Amino acid sequence: LVDADSDDSYRELLRTVSHTPLKFFTEDSVSAGVACWNWIVCAKPNYEFDMTSEIMSSWLWTAHHQLGVFSLEDAPSNIYPHDHASKFLIERFELVRYKSARLVNLYVWFLHRILGKDVRSGDRCSGQKLSRHVSTLRTRFRLLYLGLSAVQSDTLPNS
Repeated sequence: LVDADSDDSYRELLRTVSHTPLKFFTEDSVSAGVACWNWIVCAKPNYEFDMTSEIMSSWLWTAHHQLGVFSLEDAPSNIYPHDHASKFLIERFELVRYKSARLVNLYVWFLHRILGKDVRSGDRCSGQKLSRHVSTLRTRFRLLYLGLSAVQSDTLPNS
């Protein structure tokens, strides 16, 4: 990954490292994934936007496939991957909120896709619905906390 700067192969590597943990959707895969994500953004800070974008893309993939906190089951069985990934996103946001307007915009876009509603119709923007089961509370509150942190950010976009 360190030598991948010379070509665009780093983008494919980032996509694989970002998507694989959430596609496997297990506690161990996401724990290992978060460790890798942290290592990459610390070792190569210039990759943070692309890495975060890919992580958010994989999160939206899980919403589309109704996994974890997006499950239609009465009692979602596997919410840990979203819980752990949401913790990672909050930690990273707290580090970049005053440094990168571009990353703040990305977080706002992501939160709008996950939590947003169309003001005119009241319909969900993404067509996805977070489970309201009690087991998903921690993850839902983490997402709301992330949203409130974004609103309080000094670099909030105009949209």
